[in-house]
Amino acid sequence: MWIRLSGGNKINEKTVYKKITLKDVAQKAGVSYASVSAVLNNSPENRIRVSEKTKQKILQVADNLGYFPDIMARSLKSGKKSLIAVFTYEKKFPIEGNNEFYGFFVGVEKASEKIGYDLLIINRRPTIDDKFSRVLFADGAIVIGIHKDAESIKTLVRQHFPIVFIGRREFEGIKTNWITFDYETVICELLEHMYKKYVRSFIYLEDIDSLGEASQDKKRFLLIAAAKKDMHIKIYKVNSSCILKKDFITDIKNKKAVILSRIKQIEDFEILCKQEGIIIGQDILAAVLEDDWTGRFSHWTRWSNKRAELGESAVNLLIKHLDDCNIESKETAVKPELIISRTTQGK
Repeated sequence: MWIRLSGGNKINEKTVYKKITLKDVAQKAGVSYASVSAVLNNSPENRIRVSEKTKQKILQVADNLGYFPDIMARSLKSGKKSLIAVFTYEKKFPIEGNNEFYGFFVGVEKASEKIGYDLLIINRRPTIDDKFSRVLFADGAIVIGIHKDAESIKTLVRQHFPIVFIGRREFEGIKTNWITFDYETVICELLEHMYKKYVRSFIYLEDIDSLGEASQDKKRFLLIAAAKKDMHIKIYKVNSSCILKKDFITDIKNKKAVILSRIKQIEDFEILCKQEGIIIGQDILAAVLEDDWTGRFSHWTRWSNKRAELGESAVNLLIKHLDDCNIESKETAVKPELIISRTTQGK
């Protein structure tokens, strides 16, 4: 709260305001500055003893005056801002439910609130010089969304600024801290399910527009799991428009099983099957290596990525690094839950 020092009703008269300070509270309460500081700063190392009666009086006066602490001054003194930067290269920050990365943000927000940290939300702004990163205003940062090899982020990581990436993120020759999903386990579970449905070979639709670490991991674990089951894979590389050659139709009719790499491929794939008179879940079995963050494809066999849980875990991992910058970084993961649905039901 700010108190008015100069009054008057004249037009253009300048009014000066003064922020309520600890000294103001002390004078109004009739107690020492040290007593007010001990109560309102609530510092654990403060050795000044204040009686309960005096404490309540100070709190009441501070409330009446509208005192609030100077966060900047407190952070300069302690070296901590209690602020986490949440950074994304998306043009629009994922604060709406229909955004692919919204679930991560929900988890970050929940965990931060629980431990008393505020969030500094930062998205991509091409007008800002990339050599300077706004995340420096915070104690540490969490990066979500599509990643870009920006030199500003690499520089921060090199200088050991605390950053946790949601999703595996690695720069050559630079140690990074990240948390991701346990794709290996859930993919093994999916292929075990397909194997029990007598699938011995299948087609994999690889999205060439999504070749980041997560896509690489899913493909690698799929190949490993298939080899263990002696299952044959034929890979089709497709772009966002999911345009497929005619021989693809013949292949899926012969192999009778398809695994899609991204949820965004489903709509075009369903249209194609409908045009060819192929009933998914009967004529062929199909699954997707992703969670249904859109909420539109519950009839597909997929997994639940527990995005909010991963967001919470990212905050907890960041706090560990804030408490001990020399902590040994360990690969951490959250296991998705396999969801069996109609597309792998079979006849």
